[in-house]
Amino acid sequence: MNESSDQNFGTGVPPARKNNWKLVLGFIAALGIIGLVLSMVYGERPKKFEVMAKRKHPPVRSVYALVLSPLDSMQTATVVDSVWSDIGRPDSSDINMIVAGTALYKRFVSADECRRVLQQALREAHTADINTQSVLISQLTGILINDTMPTTLYLFGKLASENFDVVKKQLNTSARIIVQRNSIFGPVRIVSYLSADHNDALTRFLTYFDTQGIPVVRRELVHTP
Repeated sequence: MNESSDQNFGTGVPPARKNNWKLVLGFIAALGIIGLVLSMVYGERPKKFEVMAKRKHPPVRSVYALVLSPLDSMQTATVVDSVWSDIGRPDSSDINMIVAGTALYKRFVSADECRRVLQQALREAHTADINTQSVLISQLTGILINDTMPTTLYLFGKLASENFDVVKKQLNTSARIIVQRNSIFGPVRIVSYLSADHNDALTRFLTYFDTQGIPVVRRELVHTP
């Protein structure tokens, strides 16, 4: 592993400082447009019989789940149970929950509904190239940067490229924005269920967040025949 490459994942952007948030405002506006377009294209709208739960209390923390590629049934069951062991509890009304990915984008108040749709999203996600994955991460980053609550970001699936130079080029800006958000607006924790498969690009991508003070928990996917 090349430590200098990992630490310089955000080359070209100054270290996080109090006024650095101004540098990203223009980019955030662009992300908002991207997010709107993707929501229209990929967004799953509630069915007529689905009634969105009303929030009982203001949220105090956020949970984001980003699905980059499909998982099989066994992997889906395993990771959903694992996620719910982290965040599940009888009253989830104080959690802001969002599921995003190649198949949908949806916000939840009800943990039960969130769990059900996450299972669906993991199974029905589309296989996407690194360019599409980059746009999806940018979309989520545009939402995340405006959320000042303590946040856990769950990543599922597999990066579409094992070439670190390609991954760095496509995900560099989003990675820097997440670091800025963590240092200025509110803490971020990353839990990765991304399949490694000896993928050096993924290892170096996640190591970048470690070096920037963002806790990263790596959890291996269960591979099935």
